[in-house]
Amino acid sequence: IRERFPTFRNPGFSRTKVHRLWARLAHAVPNDAVEKRQLLFEGLSPEELRLVERRLSEITFSQGEYIYRCGETEQWMGALLSGSLGVEVFMDGVPRISSIISPGEPFGLIGSLGLGQRAASLVAMEDSQAFLFPADFLERICRANNILGFKLAKRLLKTVATRFSDLTKATAQGAGVSTDSVRVKCASAYQDATLEEVRHRIESYRFESLGDREGELKRLITQATIGEAMEFTALDNVGLRDGKRILDLGSGPGITSLLMARHLPSATIIGVEPEDMLRHQAETLAETQGLGGRCRFLKGIGHQIPLADNYVDFAYARLLFQHLPIPLDVLEDMKRVVNQGGIIVILDVDDRTNIIHPAPDGWAEMETRILNAQKAGGGDRHVGRKLHGYMHTVGLQDVGVQPIPITAPALGRDTFFSIVYDFKRQVLRRMGWFDEKAADFFVTLKDLIRRPTTFAMTTVFLVHGQVP
Repeated sequence: IRERFPTFRNPGFSRTKVHRLWARLAHAVPNDAVEKRQLLFEGLSPEELRLVERRLSEITFSQGEYIYRCGETEQWMGALLSGSLGVEVFMDGVPRISSIISPGEPFGLIGSLGLGQRAASLVAMEDSQAFLFPADFLERICRANNILGFKLAKRLLKTVATRFSDLTKATAQGAGVSTDSVRVKCASAYQDATLEEVRHRIESYRFESLGDREGELKRLITQATIGEAMEFTALDNVGLRDGKRILDLGSGPGITSLLMARHLPSATIIGVEPEDMLRHQAETLAETQGLGGRCRFLKGIGHQIPLADNYVDFAYARLLFQHLPIPLDVLEDMKRVVNQGGIIVILDVDDRTNIIHPAPDGWAEMETRILNAQKAGGGDRHVGRKLHGYMHTVGLQDVGVQPIPITAPALGRDTFFSIVYDFKRQVLRRMGWFDEKAADFFVTLKDLIRRPTTFAMTTVFLVHGQVP
């Protein structure tokens, strides 16, 4: 936060007070200012309400019944329909009702806020009714109606922002600080954003957000060209043919698209890429290499591919799915644009297949940190094992998996480190998790991989299916 907002200062909350802080933030406006309450479902159309209700469970609470108890790890949220709920916290060892939740308000602890256990108990003050949300509530709504999902997400975020603003001011007053100096506002990057822009920003790969763009561009080019013969042999085996229309989804700087065009001299390649800088790079390369007539690049995102139904014969997503927060939406749209009998292929990683021997100290801990950093950005470094199931879920046929092992001795040790670990280092930096310990680890790891006595390997998975 300090890197992006230089005037930010760490709040002075002790470990003994943090549970009380999150209890009030997660459940109700501290000063119970009715005019500031955010009513989650207010103003929805009858059709929107029906979509919501089909994905929720309605439940009744009797007066005095506990909905949640302090210390539980269950992470569901809800919205009160009628009655009232009390937020019970312990103050000096005595249980007290710190806030009251009224009809229309959301309640419950958002798991991503981090404490892992509920910071307060929630008790029915009278006979009450509520909706309970499943953990993937917003994802389910987005699949049915993107605009509605975006609307509800904004309302939930506004609720948390409002509560945090009030809580910050209350804390400032308690510390004797003038509330005139307290400001909580939307980050400029999210002001006036469209639905597509916001959904794109929650993907774990955003070229514009990486610190070393020049280095990342070189890595992307190396990553696309290395092992070209092996990759195209595998693609040919699963149905890549000349003379067809081919989609390269998440085409980046266009290297894979151009390699396809050279490999298939009569094919038409359509790259889809949301990042302007990468897409312009692809267009320039295509023109300078004389391939502009057969390679074109469109601005678009995975769950809304800018192509008509049944438009292409073959769709390829190379190292894209590890970055997607809702991969099934993207795979469904790939299926939409591929004609009957066409082939969909996804190539991606699974970090559980990484091997370093001998392993450096802290290896398992750093792998977990990298996994969590990409997960926090909406990605999944274990997506490789899930692709087979994803293809079956969307109804593809003849699904197959081809593991492709990549070793440092075969690839070149510096090249192996660059394509496997340079991006991970960037992910940690972007999340603010690249500390001195991480820096030392990557120096040690690079030195270790360079040694001829070290064995280093990872595996990518090429998964394919046919549109029925």
